[in-house]
Amino acid sequence: MPPAVQGLSRVVPLLLALGVFVAVLILAGVLAHWLEEYRLEQARSQVTEEASALRGRIEGELNASVSLVTGLGVLVGADPEIDGRRFAAIAQRMMRPEFHIRNITLAPDNVIRYVYPLASNVRALGLDISEHPAQSPSLQRVMATSAPVVAGPTELVQGGEALIVRVPVHEDDGRYWGVASVPLDLDSFYRAAGLREIEQSGLQIALRGRDGLGRKGGVFFGEPLVFERNPVRMDITFGASSWQLAAIPEGGWQAKASLPAWWWWVWAGGGVMLALLGGVVARQALWLRFLKNRLEAIMATIPDLGFVIDDRGQFREVFGGQERRLYRDLRNLVGRRLHQVLRFELAESFLESIQQALAERRLVTLDYELDMDEVEGGGEHGPRGRQWFEARIYPLPPGLEARPSVLWLAYNVTERMQALAEGERSQEQMRHMALHDHLTGLANRALLLDRLEKALEWARRNRESVALLFIDLNHFKPINDEHGHEVGDRVLQELATRLTGAVREVDTVARHGGDEFVILLEGVDSRRAAERVADNIVASLDEPVTVNGLAFPVSLSIGIALYPEHGSSADELQRVADDAMYAAKADRSCSTYAFGAPLAGPYTAD
Repeated sequence: MPPAVQGLSRVVPLLLALGVFVAVLILAGVLAHWLEEYRLEQARSQVTEEASALRGRIEGELNASVSLVTGLGVLVGADPEIDGRRFAAIAQRMMRPEFHIRNITLAPDNVIRYVYPLASNVRALGLDISEHPAQSPSLQRVMATSAPVVAGPTELVQGGEALIVRVPVHEDDGRYWGVASVPLDLDSFYRAAGLREIEQSGLQIALRGRDGLGRKGGVFFGEPLVFERNPVRMDITFGASSWQLAAIPEGGWQAKASLPAWWWWVWAGGGVMLALLGGVVARQALWLRFLKNRLEAIMATIPDLGFVIDDRGQFREVFGGQERRLYRDLRNLVGRRLHQVLRFELAESFLESIQQALAERRLVTLDYELDMDEVEGGGEHGPRGRQWFEARIYPLPPGLEARPSVLWLAYNVTERMQALAEGERSQEQMRHMALHDHLTGLANRALLLDRLEKALEWARRNRESVALLFIDLNHFKPINDEHGHEVGDRVLQELATRLTGAVREVDTVARHGGDEFVILLEGVDSRRAAERVADNIVASLDEPVTVNGLAFPVSLSIGIALYPEHGSSADELQRVADDAMYAAKADRSCSTYAFGAPLAGPYTAD
């Protein structure tokens, strides 16, 4: 033993013991911080996933109710002289448990004249909604936007609290008739949307946006403090209204991220033990040997995979990778080169990164995909197939190895990449559901309007024409009344299939609501092109629609508007096509179509 080491042998054990203990505490602090960040990230990801699912259920329930009430508004608009008997027949069909309806009201000129059921809601009759302090703001929004509004939760005149789905009713000539309002039972809605179940799942949930005012509205579900505790926030949109959802774990984020008390006791105890061991080793070996042994002990506990690789791509050491679920045993790679165990292109890429780290004396990071079945010399146990890794390549100090070498730390991030991919698929599915009709799978109004605006913009720049076809199914109501909504839905689905088959793939077929459809034709070169499509649609209905062995002859009324002949905006084309469709309805004995003014009137297909 060198004299210098002998002189230090009395002092070094105590200093080493203290140094090791402090190092363990620092390492414990660093790891604790990393683990807390990781636990917080995992908790936030879990809360985000659960909140996304909850948002989807809430939006689904709300949009279903809004669509139902919108349909009622369309029916009343088509029959503004509706009487109490007709209203009661319609309302009775709507009173289904899955729609959470408490009662249904019609308010011509904003005064409630019809209520169903009447027995428990007599007090609502005669109410002038525009004069009611709690309900008039939502009425004003309905009239201003001509769109459905979800008001509340609010106290009802007849007693109780409910959400009120309110839609405007316009007559065929566009005149404002009044409103249709449907209060939704809060408890039934909350249960169907999953808000009651979520209270038992370890989450704190709050909703704000009373009267559909989004972030500006008050909190009506859960504790307002949830919005102040760095929650996961998500907007819930339905029609012209919106809510905001906030979610945090039960007890807050700190409770999820904090490590248990035993963590520090274990690390403190481990620090003491390592300090004592360091003192013993210091008395028996040189200081450098102690450092080597200590480094090997730490490296042996690393769960991720590490390599020491020289500038020629030769594996000089393999360590870590104790988590067999994520890594294979690659210790037999020592002495072999990258090109002997990996395909040529990948080995060249790895060697280039190693040489970059050595040349620039800095950390180099690398993301790569690796097929574990193609790695020569890999162990039998561990992951198989394609895996994703992050690598951190550190240049080792000169002289530590026989040749310039790097420390290569590999982290298996396959689960994270798969989770990200799954999240993207879920978001894409939600986007698709938001833009397509749930019954037919066709584009809905929102997607149709978006494509129409883009088509008009393209047509203006390129001096092309656009055609818009409004289609209404004649005599559809008797099918629903006599055979039930399930048969009616099957007829609509078959009609959607035939309409799609009658147009090009680049054209858009949308369900406008009820038994109304709209087709957007882009790049049409003449009026005759639109007529050919209309003829194709008529021809597609030569054969009756068959459902459950029953044949239903089907005819359509089609209104056609052309850009720029009948208008330059989406609103103008829709109005002209709608007017033309009603002109075509003059003859309902067969399928007809008509162009908007100033073109000729209805044309009856042979």
